[in-house]
Order: sequence, then structure tokens, then C-alpha cells
Amino acid sequence: MITKYGDLTDLDTVPTALVALDFLRSYAHDCLHYGSFRMYTLHGDRLVRIRYGLNRRSPDGIPYSARDRADSRTTRNLGIVTEGATDREARNIARQVAERFSLTPSPDPFNGLAFRDTTGQLTEADRTKLAIMTGPSAADKADRNRYLAAMAVYENNVNTRYETFLTEIGGVDREELHATIINATINGDSSELTTWLDLRYGPNAFESLFQAEVSRHPDLM
Repeated sequence: MITKYGDLTDLDTVPTALVALDFLRSYAHDCLHYGSFRMYTLHGDRLVRIRYGLNRRSPDGIPYSARDRADSRTTRNLGIVTEGATDREARNIARQVAERFSLTPSPDPFNGLAFRDTTGQLTEADRTKLAIMTGPSAADKADRNRYLAAMAVYENNVNTRYETFLTEIGGVDREELHATIINATINGDSSELTTWLDLRYGPNAFESLFQAEVSRHPDLM
């Protein structure tokens, strides 16, 4: 069995507990995706998906939200919100297991960074390091390069944006907002989330935050 961190049978070079935590995070992440709400409709002679978690699009493929700018540190895109919420919850699960079994980061810099990433405990120094990475570093082994480069891309484009979004919109209630997003992603009922946002930001806050002008289609409202 292999995770993105390494081969579970290669016990001499990869910490067993870290591989198991990485596998758990990945498994939880994919289970949450698999269990996310979906809605399909007929469009002509084709069956098309118009809802996935919170994300949605019109039958002819127009996305509800615009893409974030490439240099954005936050998000207003429902695809990123759904992905970020899913991974945050998966990291929470991995962190709870690590705490349950008293697992701690390795003193090795690379393994320590991987542990903090897997359990959702990246420091500001970690994020600063990842934010400036654009590709593999010649100083590291090739497989570690690929791992770090993939971690940096995902952290910068998904997790950092989602965490910033939670702070901007949720404030002191950011954990409550995250839980509400997870519930809506799984059960497909966004009424709790829209009510949560309306109470804090006024009527139609969900649409104001996420809906792009080009997507103002009746099937997306």
C-alpha cells in the first residue's frame, strides 16, 4: 500500500506512523468527497451533474462562481471552498488520531513539515516557505522535491485560501462556519449556510459572495 508520502513497506526510510497518518488523511478526504451531495439532470440527451457539494453549474456547464485570481490569498469560488473544507476536515481527523496515540512531529525537518501538513498544524514559517516555492529544489532528493512541490501548490491554491476565507467571513465563529459548510456539502441543503451568512451580512449574502455575474442563470439560483 502506497500513500503520497511513501511506501508502507519501506520502514527504514519512512516513519510508519507518518505514512499511516497520511493514508488516513487521504482516505478521510476521499470518503468525504464520495459522500458529498450530487444532483443530476437531463440536458438534451445527456445526463449532466449540476450540483456537487456546495458547488454548482448550469446544465450547459456555466459555473456558479468565477475562478480566483492566480495571486489570490483568499477565495470566493465554491469549488475551492468545497475542496478546502473537505481537506480541513480530513486533517482534523488525522490530528485527532495523532493526539489520541500521542504522536508528535519528527525532529527531521522534512518529516516534521509533512506531519504538520497532514494534521493541519502548519506554522506561519511553514506557510511562508511553501508560498514561495514554484518547483523542486535541487538540494533535495527527487521524490522529496515532488512531494514538497505538490504540497506547496495545494497549500497555496486551496488550504491557505480556504483558511483566509474562514477568517474573513467567519471571524471568531470560523469553526462554526466550517462545520456548517461541511454539513451542507454532505447533505446538499445549503439553507443553514445561507441563513448563517444572511444573519451576519444581510439578505442574499451567499449570492453576493459566490455568484459570478456570468452565471446568473435561473437553474443556479
